[in-house]
Amino acid sequence: MAKVTRRSLVAGSAMLGLAPRRLWAAAATGHLTLQPSGTARDFLDSVGVSAHWDYRDTSYGRYRQQIAQAIVDLGVRHLRGYDPEFAPELASRGVMSLLTAGPEYGSPATIATLVRKANAKAKVLAAIEGPNEPDLFWRGPRYRWHGQGFPEGVLSYQRDLYTYFKSAPDLADLTIIGPSLGRTYDPGGGYPNPFAAGSLTDAVDWGNFHPYPGGNPFSPPFRYGGIARYYSSATFPSAALDEFPANFTTYAPPFAPKPMSATETGYSTFAGGSSEATQAKYMPRLVAEYFRLGIKRAYLYEIIDLRPDPGGQERDSHFGLLRADATPKPAYRALKGLLDLLDDGQDGTPASSLPAPVELSFSLPEGYDRPQYVHALLLRRSLQDLVLLYWHEVASSSSATKPFTDIEVPEGDLSLSLSPGLRAVAWHRYAADGTFVRHAVEGRTPLPSLPLEDRIVAVVLRQD
Repeated sequence: MAKVTRRSLVAGSAMLGLAPRRLWAAAATGHLTLQPSGTARDFLDSVGVSAHWDYRDTSYGRYRQQIAQAIVDLGVRHLRGYDPEFAPELASRGVMSLLTAGPEYGSPATIATLVRKANAKAKVLAAIEGPNEPDLFWRGPRYRWHGQGFPEGVLSYQRDLYTYFKSAPDLADLTIIGPSLGRTYDPGGGYPNPFAAGSLTDAVDWGNFHPYPGGNPFSPPFRYGGIARYYSSATFPSAALDEFPANFTTYAPPFAPKPMSATETGYSTFAGGSSEATQAKYMPRLVAEYFRLGIKRAYLYEIIDLRPDPGGQERDSHFGLLRADATPKPAYRALKGLLDLLDDGQDGTPASSLPAPVELSFSLPEGYDRPQYVHALLLRRSLQDLVLLYWHEVASSSSATKPFTDIEVPEGDLSLSLSPGLRAVAWHRYAADGTFVRHAVEGRTPLPSLPLEDRIVAVVLRQD
């Protein structure tokens, strides 16, 4: 764990395109010790995206082929949203689909028939999700099971779904994900989760929640990073998942001890929300944070903005990684750059340990004194190569104003200590447009001081 100390900084290096650092008399510093926490393949398998193929009167109807190609080009391995027209082609190119189930779509037997038909020639459906946000949508006779409505009918349907699939040899390998909830519940018990603790443990492979980042009202108020009520108004990815984990505390107990997945999460760039620049900073950090925190998979909501909305007044129309005309937002390029870096085609490499850990030492920028907000992952990409990801997990915008206020977080400094036989071959830093720019390290040139910022920085390491 990082710890606070104080020291005077030494002048930073301008080598390899790094701008000289501003110096302060004293800065908060910290240290991290890392061994591989998984493989690049594990990370890639944890990232998905959502598509509303059935919304044919939206961008999904106008740009269907372009959307399918954009999903492949993005580099994700999983798609929430099954379409029989595109699923086989997507699967042949490495993108497996998830199907959402519920009584409005049919009984578990009906869902199983659909899955068998879809997977008859080749596997295209790899996961089944239980009812979507039934606390919002279960209204009327279509949304009942065994004569029961919400929540009892949801629990009964999910148990029947799981039992049916796990008892069928040809279906048992599909991942069964639990139902999600759409309302905000109180982890303190004032407005508790309607699913009791342990009520779905034996009915899922993974639990489910929709932890859209947007502040954490269930946290103590304090000023930090220019925000008066930091967690309440901060929009960073782990705001309700890490230091004050209200989302885990509230939504995980019904499934415990099963791991969690997030079948929806993301940022809207409507006029009252995040800017495209902030979305580009946050989306790579979001998938890295979720992986770091043990969330099995995050399906980003969503691949494209639903419809043209020049005034930006419709929040639900602007969650896309693509704009409504199918052009990429900076967040699309940012996520693609990260996934491309991690994918070198060498699936199956084990996350073997290093002879000695990688040591990170860093100093925080002026005005920031919580080194526990510096996060990192070390991923094995191949037998020889590892990728270090690190970032300053702080707010890049504040929701205290509408639209949100972007925050320019100053840079800190970070240095690496590598054991003999391990060297840096390149490092990558995001440009303003979301491209992940590579900086080569020649031979065994020691790395200079690296930037610590509110975007992910990646360092490729090689074992000789």
